Amino acid sequence: MRYLSVSILATLLALITGCSKVTSENYNKIKLGMESSEIEQFLGKPTKCDAILTAKQCVWSSGNKSIDVKFVSDKVVLFSNTGL
Repeated sequence: MRYLSVSILATLLALITGCSKVTSENYNKIKLGMESSEIEQFLGKPTKCDAILTAKQCVWSSGNKSIDVKFVSDKVVLFSNTGL
């Protein structure tokens, strides 16, 4: 029984960490001028967003990896990553 529990836990952990959308492949899809809805198609909903007037900064993170995108009037003007 204990072996089964450990196996299930290991499988779930592998699935959770293996499903991260915060990857260099997805980061490389980001282009200047893209709308936030376009980015959400491949990155999903952001972990966090802060907005001031027409500017918005969103972060997608997973563990020690993150993708940071800045928008003005819902268009990408700057983007960077950490840990990719």
